[in-house]
Amino acid sequence: FGATVTLQPTADTSLFETNPDSNLGATDLASGTTAKAKKSRALIYFDLAGQLPSGATITSAELSLRVTKAPPGAVPSTFGLHRVLKVWGEGTQSGLIGDPAAPDEATWNARLFPATLWSAPGAAAPADFVAKASGTRQIAGAGNFTFASTADLVADVQGWLANPQSNFGWILISQSEGVNRTARRFGSAED
Repeated sequence: FGATVTLQPTADTSLFETNPDSNLGATDLASGTTAKAKKSRALIYFDLAGQLPSGATITSAELSLRVTKAPPGAVPSTFGLHRVLKVWGEGTQSGLIGDPAAPDEATWNARLFPATLWSAPGAAAPADFVAKASGTRQIAGAGNFTFASTADLVADVQGWLANPQSNFGWILISQSEGVNRTARRFGSAED
């Protein structure tokens, strides 16, 4: 039989180029490029254990996000969800651009602050995440946006269900990081 399951993120955080050793795991998410050409990226993780039957066949997977804030003169951008390949720590810091990270929290520089670094600041493909986006969505202003089901999103979720130790979630990245004012704030699990 078919069933639809709606999951909330288990962990999410933002990486800020502006504040590279700070964590923002306890408040909204940020992704895109600011008016001052500083980038941010968001990490999102869903724990599937106990939420889905272990032998389930995934036929559709979509992600819905709520944009809570866009900069003045916001530039529309396509955002991509890329499958993350390494463990990272959510953290408990807050503030507009985060607060100094505690041990094992994700930052722009580190997957697990302070010692376990990304392959490059901000995380990089192909070492930290898959270069090809599993799903994309044009985001213009505030409101609700859904990344529609794709074969790659389905494959990500099916793979995580079959092999839970490979589940490190997605990283949300503007595909126009070289363009200022593409930054957006998104509702997080804590929101």
